[in-house]
Amino acid sequence: MNNNWIGVRSIPSVSSGKWYFEVYIDESGTSNWVIIGAATSAAALTYPGSDTNGYGYNGNNGYKFYGGSSSSYGDSYTDDDIIGVALDLDNGEIYFAKNNVWQNNSDPAARTNPAYTGLSGIFFAMAGMYHDVEQVTSQFASGEQTYSPPSGFTSLC
Repeated sequence: MNNNWIGVRSIPSVSSGKWYFEVYIDESGTSNWVIIGAATSAAALTYPGSDTNGYGYNGNNGYKFYGGSSSSYGDSYTDDDIIGVALDLDNGEIYFAKNNVWQNNSDPAARTNPAYTGLSGIFFAMAGMYHDVEQVTSQFASGEQTYSPPSGFTSLC
């Protein structure tokens, strides 16, 4: 078993606009260390939020990550959960949902309680997994997604 962080980034990237994507948690392993988020190409390929080039939401405890630091944020998640990410690059904000419930009483359409602000640059969807038994499936296109994007947002592909 691999006991290191393994990160993957999407091929599509965005630098402006309001975007939405989902990540389905296929298998979270016994530790449930899966972190979903967005990052620039300068981010370490470990997990989003491991440095100042990305932002993440952790399945193990529901914490949010940026700059290698975490803080309490929302609900934990596990197998069969769907994590939604709303990336508002026009206003520099990111929001996270678990099964279509926006965490921390946030609302991307109303721009209330973003997980983080001040985002700028070219961003990719990103997932980080700690063990090699964890698996996720990205859902970028509207036909693949379980939930509709928030009002004013468009599916990433």
